[in-house]
Amino acid sequence: MSPQTSGQGARPASRASLMSMKVFLALFGVMCVVQGVGGVLGELLGGEWRSWFLLNHIGFLHGYQTFAGLATCVLGIALCAAAHAAGRD
Repeated sequence: MSPQTSGQGARPASRASLMSMKVFLALFGVMCVVQGVGGVLGELLGGEWRSWFLLNHIGFLHGYQTFAGLATCVLGIALCAAAHAAGRD
């Protein structure tokens, strides 16, 4: 029986996949936190200046940027926590 069919070869591939998912979740989580905090700060500091924060450029969010920024920040924190917890045995 080959290692691939007996299940012995599946474990390293699973670990590599888990590590790449942890990295993806962590990076996406940090990006969400930055975008959320930036959106909230942009709205609290006037919100009329052009910025690179995505939430300020989405049309249907006008008037709700503060809430959307807070929700995006909470989502980012949850993604970072999920990345940290992934793979714990």
